[in-house]
Amino acid sequence: MRRLGIYVEGLLLGALLSLAVFGVYSAVRNKDFTSLAYAVWIVMSCALLTTQTGHDGRRFFEFFSDFGGPFNDQIHWHQVVFLFFGCGQSITYAIFARTFLDLKQYYPLVYQFTNIYVAWYVGMFFYYLFGNPSFNPSNLLVPHFSSTLIVLISIYICAFLRLRNGMTIAKFFIAALVPYMLFRLIFLFYWVGLPSPFAMLPKSGLGLFLQSPQMIQALGICCEAMIMAL
Repeated sequence: MRRLGIYVEGLLLGALLSLAVFGVYSAVRNKDFTSLAYAVWIVMSCALLTTQTGHDGRRFFEFFSDFGGPFNDQIHWHQVVFLFFGCGQSITYAIFARTFLDLKQYYPLVYQFTNIYVAWYVGMFFYYLFGNPSFNPSNLLVPHFSSTLIVLISIYICAFLRLRNGMTIAKFFIAALVPYMLFRLIFLFYWVGLPSPFAMLPKSGLGLFLQSPQMIQALGICCEAMIMAL
């Protein structure tokens, strides 16, 4: 199982690393904000995949660094690193999506809502670090789930409207957003206590990995990144 885990996670990370090289090169060559936003999002996704928890550990802290220890009375440094890249991935994806679709010009209301969404993620990150320990952080998960769902559906509708109005490359964004939105919401199902559709799979082999919310999120990110690379 450990060997299979390294193979699966290595495959996903290898795909993201190659796309990160492509994304950074594209950003340097094209010098436009959309390419830059895509590159930053891919880099954040690579860092997230290496620092998240697998079924038998965290690859970054296992292979590359033993950096750890308590950050404060509530969390450890490895959780801080994971939270930073997790929130960073969500924030940079929203920035990339609204830049790609030019929401500020065509759908300013949705654009303003993404600003609130980004601010919410930033605030949630700092609250988890320095919040009141007597408050249960799980109480934030329902508004977190709701805001993510609303933002992703709004972006999807905007992409469909842009495609209908003549933006032909929006079809790639629509195709890429479907698995990202699906897997991202399944990832959030776990944290808000909703049953995952992958829970019916056997708890062995690939079925075990597909029941991991972190692995589901990684699959969604990889599908989105590979399709958008087109």
